[in-house]
Amino acid sequence: MILRSSIRTKMKNGLRKLFKDKNNNHLFICDDIISFLDNIEFKSICLYSNIDNELNIDKLFNYLKDKDIDIIYPFMKKDNNKMIITFKKYDNEFIDDDYHIKSVSGKDININDCDIILIPGLAYNMYGYRLGRGKGFYDKALKDYQGIKVGVVCDDNIIDEHFEEAHDVKVDYLVSEKRIIKI
Repeated sequence: MILRSSIRTKMKNGLRKLFKDKNNNHLFICDDIISFLDNIEFKSICLYSNIDNELNIDKLFNYLKDKDIDIIYPFMKKDNNKMIITFKKYDNEFIDDDYHIKSVSGKDININDCDIILIPGLAYNMYGYRLGRGKGFYDKALKDYQGIKVGVVCDDNIIDEHFEEAHDVKVDYLVSEKRIIKI
């Protein structure tokens, strides 16, 4: 099995190059997510605010905000110097969470009350496993999640390597700027 740290470094470098690309092909990711969502019935969705080398999906928020859909965001909290993910329902106001990541000020919700969650990743493999930043926060928060899990990733960062570990949570779909993959 390939080392996760070497994949992580390679993917970060590739994303830095992609985001400098003037063609901005990665910006079409929202169009593909919208096409995907148009074929699914749902009443609630968990988005994310991009940080560093994650794909920006703000356009998706603008598309969904006037529909009769509950929009949810992760909220990172500090608790005894540990990072904990909670989930909050959008209530017309954005704020920064405890780690200065854009989130919402709404009420806490149980993530299993959410139909779909979009999960950013540095990379995913063809088997639906995510390579993130290495702390396992999404894996811990979603280990019992029963809704639809959608990995959001640049197409070049979908790889055919086994790097998953026992605690990793598998997604149901991958959406890139070029394709939608059902796992």
